[in-house]
Amino acid sequence: MASMEVVIEGRLHIGEYRDNYETLLLRTEDDQEPLALMLSYKYSRNYPFWSVRYFISDVERHGDEWTAAFLQHIYGDAEIEYQDAYSEITGYLWTDENFMVGGHDLLAELKSAVGGGKKWLRLEITMHTKED
Repeated sequence: MASMEVVIEGRLHIGEYRDNYETLLLRTEDDQEPLALMLSYKYSRNYPFWSVRYFISDVERHGDEWTAAFLQHIYGDAEIEYQDAYSEITGYLWTDENFMVGGHDLLAELKSAVGGGKKWLRLEITMHTKED
């Protein structure tokens, strides 16, 4: 039997299926059912060895949109923010602080590395435009 490639896209969520109240469901254009159930009756009997790649996103994506999002992720799509919020009545409220590169929360990683002590940091950054 020849190999087969399958692409499955849909919305994942935890929900109820029969008596199971915490099953991983996949909602596709046609149906909603437990992901493991769908895969087991459609593919596992005839194809017992699998190699799997998967991507998860907060927004709906299809086809080449996944590739574009993945490339932005691995090539270091940067999100950097530092903004203080103040009120005229109460003064300082909070600070929005974000340092994400390639899907990695560098701010959290650096904060956890420092802990309670002082640490030295060497941060080397090469920046590119979208045209590079």
